[in-house]
Amino acid sequence: MEELERLELVTGVARLLKHYWDAEDKDLAEFMIDLAEQEKVEDAETFQRLLKENEAEASKELAEKILEVVKTSGKSKQQKRGGSLGPESESGGRAKAKDSFDFLDDDDDDDDFGMGSDEEEGVNGAQIGPA
Repeated sequence: MEELERLELVTGVARLLKHYWDAEDKDLAEFMIDLAEQEKVEDAETFQRLLKENEAEASKELAEKILEVVKTSGKSKQQKRGGSLGPESESGGRAKAKDSFDFLDDDDDDDDFGMGSDEEEGVNGAQIGPA
């Protein structure tokens, strides 16, 4: 199960890299995860500095997102082992990790592009669908 969670984490960070850098590199994702998991990394600025020192300079936003996903994943693992990290439940940790990738979801819930769901406007303003 732990291997699957690690693979999920690597895939998620690789998707972030694809979104920000247009390069989905799982080796680079593993490297960034390893840096983020170091004990001395407590905030995005420290993580961003470490990335830069290792020739993997990233924007503050990307560093924050990767660090959030990695730390959330670590909390989830610790809770499964019986460690207490506060009021957050195991499923809450997974939900947070999943929420971190919501912006990468290909499903667009707003398929009507601002129009009502029952009505659509065709060429020259003609109504299409129920009136």
